[in-house]
Amino acid sequence: MNSNTVMTGCFESISYLFAPITIPMALIQRAIGMRGRTSQQKQAIKYLTASGCLEKLIGGSDAEFDSLLMQRVKPLNIFQQALGKLGLVAEQVSEIAPLFFDGYAGGSTRLGEDLVFRQAEYQLSCVLFSDEQVFLYSYTIDLTSNKIREWTDEYFYSDITSVTVKTPLDELYKEEGCGCIGTKKFAQSPNYSFKLVVPGDSMFVAFRPEELDQVYGMKAKLREKKEQV
Repeated sequence: MNSNTVMTGCFESISYLFAPITIPMALIQRAIGMRGRTSQQKQAIKYLTASGCLEKLIGGSDAEFDSLLMQRVKPLNIFQQALGKLGLVAEQVSEIAPLFFDGYAGGSTRLGEDLVFRQAEYQLSCVLFSDEQVFLYSYTIDLTSNKIREWTDEYFYSDITSVTVKTPLDELYKEEGCGCIGTKKFAQSPNYSFKLVVPGDSMFVAFRPEELDQVYGMKAKLREKKEQV
């Protein structure tokens, strides 16, 4: 009888060891999404999709993601790109010093340990001023792919009807924890932006919270130029 009891325990142990392993669908989807990506893009995907107890181990740190972003952004010369796309030379837009804005612009999102949201898409923009017009250039990259979006706009000062600034309030974000345990943290949305409106059209430009004073300074400059026309 004792022998039977021991044997049963052994079989139970063997059965447990060879039980089917369930792989979360999120991991499968992430693996599929990695195909054809560069090492930097793969790391960005891991960071943005990691969650739960292994978040730091699998996804890497906030600093590592920030470093990936800088590697993509630092080589860019947004001013020269803007001049090229708009067909301008620097002398044509020397009325007021050019303004530069950058910020997260959408895509997969993760709340960092520093309570800062980070996203897959990052937008860099340049605003140029001539005697009669304002010119805008925007360049958006996706840290998880090779996707790039560019657009340009130009308006006469007299056509600008308003500049609306979006500054999001603190919002409650629930961070997944281990098992049934979760933690709640307050954090700010990354999507600061301003909207420049003309009859029949409008455009959005993303910016960082520390650039808010620069945005309000731009509003004052546009109002002044509009009054002079």
